[in-house]
Amino acid sequence: MSTVHRSIGNVMVLLQRPGDGWVLTVRHRATSWHSPGMLTVVGGRLENGEFLNEGASRELAEEVGIHVAPDRLRFCQLPHFHAADGER
Repeated sequence: MSTVHRSIGNVMVLLQRPGDGWVLTVRHRATSWHSPGMLTVVGGRLENGEFLNEGASRELAEEVGIHVAPDRLRFCQLPHFHAADGER
């Protein structure tokens, strides 16, 4: 019997301020189910058929109102996560 795995694409945006190198963070709502009140970077799940840079640009606009063209973003890293419940 084979196990079915589900792959979910997420993007995270490290928006760094010139000069001092500080990175923009956002605070999750107190009602967040997975990280209430914690700081994180801008990000979220890719939409169906969306490229990484498109998703990153969309998340920046949706979450913090910052508009950056997808071609102005630079790919940095691709982590792979495999949870115990089979989600990748």
